[in-house]
Formats: sequence, C-alpha cells, structure tokens
Amino acid sequence: MLESATQTRPPVFVSDTYRQKLLMVCTDSNDPSSKIIAWSLHDGTGTYEFDASDVTDDPTPPYFSVLEAMRDGWRVMQVPVMQPGLDHHNYQLGVLPYEWILEQWEIIND
Repeated sequence: MLESATQTRPPVFVSDTYRQKLLMVCTDSNDPSSKIIAWSLHDGTGTYEFDASDVTDDPTPPYFSVLEAMRDGWRVMQVPVMQPGLDHHNYQLGVLPYEWILEQWEIIND
C-alpha cells in the first residue's frame, strides 16, 4: 500500500526554464482593491534586484492595488490576516498590518 502511494506522488517542480518572482506589498486595508502603500520586488530570474533607491527615486508602486496586479498575471500566495480593532491604532508605529505576497513565473533564456 505504501509503495503505490509513493508512485502516485507528483514530481517535485524543478525547472531550468522558469523562475519565480515575488511581489510583496502592504495595502491600507485587507481589500485586494485597496491602495498599495509599500512594496518590494524579489526576482529569481536574475534580471532585476530590488534596491532601496527604487522606492526613494520613484515611490510609485508597480501597481495601484493587488487586484490590478492579479489582472496582470500575478497570483496571490498570502492574504493579510484579519485583525480586529485596528481603526483606533491609526497613528501607532509598527509593522504594516495588511501584507500580501504575490508570485509570477517567468520564462528564462540561458
């Protein structure tokens, strides 16, 4: 029985053709159509490397919202956890509460 379960297991995804890109964004609410207020891009293809000057030189995020990024082919890997009572903490310093992680796979040419 154990042997047959092992044989039906899908193969591990390893590719010389595709590489993953991650777009990590924070929004001003847990709604995917809400405004992106912070972002970083991590590119496994090796064609782009995030630098803090990307944000300071041009603070405009690559998309207005998570929904806009989804329409451009990004897939949501993580949605923000609902946290009650954030409205009365608007002016406290700390971690941005609405973090989304999106991914995209890109074909690479060696």
